Amino acid sequence: MSVSFPKVWTAEQLNASDVRGNLDAMQDKQNKLSGSDFDLANKWIDTHHIMQGRYSSTENITVNVSGVFGGRNNGSFLNNLSYCSRWISEGTGGNSRKVYIPYTNITFDILRPCTLFFQWHMVHQSQRDGDGTTGLTTLHAALNSEEITGGNVDHLVYEQPNGSSHNVFVDGTRVTNGFILKDISSQVLQYSIGLTGQSTTGKCQNVSWSVSVECFYM
Repeated sequence: MSVSFPKVWTAEQLNASDVRGNLDAMQDKQNKLSGSDFDLANKWIDTHHIMQGRYSSTENITVNVSGVFGGRNNGSFLNNLSYCSRWISEGTGGNSRKVYIPYTNITFDILRPCTLFFQWHMVHQSQRDGDGTTGLTTLHAALNSEEITGGNVDHLVYEQPNGSSHNVFVDGTRVTNGFILKDISSQVLQYSIGLTGQSTTGKCQNVSWSVSVECFYM
């Protein structure tokens, strides 16, 4: 059923009170939608009433009625590298702690229940740092906090063996990849998903990587 306007103009004077009355009628209609408004044969709501999608070039995220989609990548040595090292993730008492890996996290608004799909691929170069030990970097997919991880196993990147005489490409380069598939039952503003690392190495750098998120509203 279409909206019933209290005032229909022909050629008479335009009054503010009449305009206000018609706007109120539209608002009342929007608050009381029925199934017939969506019927194919006699619908009042059409595709041009649906909000147009928005794209943020700085975040590379598109926000649509159907969900949120976006991603980031670093494909060569000329772009920004990111790092996982003990200098970044060292906590108190020599213990390592989870910290966000720079550039790999995406923050967005979840406006309704959804299915969230996050995936990544990353190439690491963990060169020996001469401290007498073979360090280890552990990667996690973080769910709205650097301390909350789940839905996948830990991903391990071992440092080039201590005393190795090889180039880092030979015995210090590793590849990790994985994904998270998660249902979220309610609205969450400023939801963050991405990668964290904790490391006992001194020179682990991430030279080529990509992350993407697909948030499908149910």
